[in-house]
Amino acid sequence: MEIEGMFLLSNIEGIGYKKQQQILDMFNNYKELLSADEEILKRCLLLTEKDREHLLQELENPAKIAYQYHKMKESGIGYIGRDDGAYPELLRYAQEPPCGLFYRGKLPDNHKKKIAIVGARMCSPYGKTYAAQIAKAIAQVGGIILSGMARGVDGIAQKAAIEAGGETYALVASGVDVIYPPEHRGLYEAICSHGGIISEYPPGTKPSKGMFPRRNRLISGMADAVIIIEARERSGSLITGDLALEQGKDIFVLPGRLDDALSVGCNRYIKQGAGIITSIPELLEELGLGEKNKKVSPEETKLTLEKEDAMVYSCLRLTPKGLEELMNESKLPLMAVLSSIARLSEWNLCEEYSKNQFCRSR
Repeated sequence: MEIEGMFLLSNIEGIGYKKQQQILDMFNNYKELLSADEEILKRCLLLTEKDREHLLQELENPAKIAYQYHKMKESGIGYIGRDDGAYPELLRYAQEPPCGLFYRGKLPDNHKKKIAIVGARMCSPYGKTYAAQIAKAIAQVGGIILSGMARGVDGIAQKAAIEAGGETYALVASGVDVIYPPEHRGLYEAICSHGGIISEYPPGTKPSKGMFPRRNRLISGMADAVIIIEARERSGSLITGDLALEQGKDIFVLPGRLDDALSVGCNRYIKQGAGIITSIPELLEELGLGEKNKKVSPEETKLTLEKEDAMVYSCLRLTPKGLEELMNESKLPLMAVLSSIARLSEWNLCEEYSKNQFCRSR
């Protein structure tokens, strides 16, 4: 659908991803949507009577929609629909991608590696130190830092990325013109100049408790990998981590003391097989940002994987998987998986960790 239709759907309160998607599936273009009436909208079974009422009110005045879009652009806020080529590519295929994104500054380059760093708001000096050092190291080798501009680890990592001359993007649970927390005004302005502020919510939207877990799916969805620096047993960072696992992303955690409450979340992921950060240079290699990885990266070599190879590669992780698991996840027969493994190994994208156990090349 055209940008006007996407923009309209993103601006109506109460119409989230599932309702947006049902409308997009029903109407081929913006013109069809503008001509919709009450009876037609009733076919969108997810829409409540209140939703239909709000939508019809907006559809009655397309000039108002165009004016709102123009005024928003004049104020320095951009908007991009999901069909646009500049829409974050990884997010497009992640869990519940918004039909459009509002942003201030710019959007991250789809061809650059994006690493999310999240963690405790009340982090320890140990967490502060490594959040900054890891973010700085990633930024210095061209990686992009994603986070939520929150107090603690998020803000520390984003500030360190900027100080290292890198790019960072904040995914926020409010409108992009709302600064939260308010004491991060300076960081907000710096992020706008060295990356961007991104949200699925229209300008002026104030943050509320339920928006933060929803926002976390954008952080994990847009990232190539997620790093967690300290997390309590019940933490928003764990929501981001769990979403990343569901989306097939690699997770790396900073290990901590067994008796430290801030280490409970990270230790849980270690038990589940997450990557353990024991050296920043090794971490960069694992993330594909070290020298060895740069030489074999599909992005750097402009290697285009065939469909089956891409499916198998997407199932591989840094922790080994057996052939049966790869067959189940890729839905491919044994010979197809073996053929893909052979090609991926030839391109240094896959390695046999042990007998019939395969992982991404380290």
